[in-house]
Amino acid sequence: MTQVQLYQLVYKSKASKEFDAANIGEFLSIIQNANKQLGITGLLIFDGEHFLQVLEGRFSVISKLMSSIQLDPRHSHVVTLLKEPIPKREYEQWAMQLLAKRPESMAKIIDETERLAKILEQYQEGDSVSRSRLIAKAFIDGAWRFNTEQNSLIKSKKSPRPVKAIQLQLHQNYAHNFAFQPIVDLELMQITALEALIRGDDGSSPYELFGKLTPPQLHKLDVDSKRTALEMFSEMKYEGLMSLNLLPLSLVEYPDSVQMISQYAQHLGLNPDNVIIEITEQEAIDNHDEFNKVADLIRAHGMRIAIDDFGAGYAGLSLLAEFQPHKLKIDRSIVLGVAEHGPRQAIVGAITYVTSRLGIEVIVEGVDNEQDLKWLISAGITQIQGFYFAEPKIKGIPDVTWPSFLVNN
Repeated sequence: MTQVQLYQLVYKSKASKEFDAANIGEFLSIIQNANKQLGITGLLIFDGEHFLQVLEGRFSVISKLMSSIQLDPRHSHVVTLLKEPIPKREYEQWAMQLLAKRPESMAKIIDETERLAKILEQYQEGDSVSRSRLIAKAFIDGAWRFNTEQNSLIKSKKSPRPVKAIQLQLHQNYAHNFAFQPIVDLELMQITALEALIRGDDGSSPYELFGKLTPPQLHKLDVDSKRTALEMFSEMKYEGLMSLNLLPLSLVEYPDSVQMISQYAQHLGLNPDNVIIEITEQEAIDNHDEFNKVADLIRAHGMRIAIDDFGAGYAGLSLLAEFQPHKLKIDRSIVLGVAEHGPRQAIVGAITYVTSRLGIEVIVEGVDNEQDLKWLISAGITQIQGFYFAEPKIKGIPDVTWPSFLVNN
């Protein structure tokens, strides 16, 4: 089998203050000569503020060049949009061809867009559609000109509302063990919900616990353990939203569980209106009609529904189409590295576009670093959950670490 050597990489970036747009011709000449020496072909589009570049060449050369581009002070917000093997070069002329420079009037922008679209068509062979050409056209049309700046939320610098860190008494005799992780709202600068995460008796992963059970045992434990989670919420005197994870089939197998959770919450002095039932997307739902009855029952008891781990499971958009939850939690697999990953950015943007029109609140899971957090904020997402703010705490509410760029000095 022949090893693929030729790759195509497309990235976008923003020109920094160190880049002199007036010298674009000189800049282009330099990179043309350098890329010719490296055996790299492609396109460079510059609109006066943003770059989009298509690079074609050997994988090792492309990767090394991309590393240097990410460190180049003339660029910022470098985001990879496409990286894949190709059978042959799409842009066969050596070095770069400059396709755009931002016109000064809207009329010229329209003319320039049409002209560039026609230029890009010459790189299309036969009836095939070139991904790099479509991405370039989308860039020219303005589709990729977003999330290059921090929005006003970062500059507002509100003070966080503290929630007292709590540790329950370890001698308390609970039937099951739970850890609690906060969900924070960066617009309100406060914890808005606590998610109860089941753990083994020794604090071990739930996967170890679930791996020892048959499906019927798993669904019974899934339902029965929620009594303990509510008891812990009650003991912690927590008055915010409470998130309980339930497998879809647990609700189908035990339809009375919804009434049990609602009644037990009230028995403990908790408000069912504050309970969120998180339905994980990772377990397929075979009987949509039966599950929808359970979902309606949850709503009838005044509780809220969230789809958990959205994007990581089997049901995907079909699950969202069947019933509209109050909240949707985007899975960490989509979020991790989003600040530098164009496809993930497009997916998150599409999800927020759809949910905003359906009146569904979006929560992002698995935020572990500041770079991804800032991108999510710039995309208009304010409800976040992840280790960057707090790790789950066994039998208690953890302290939350608020980013310095969001907190008053």
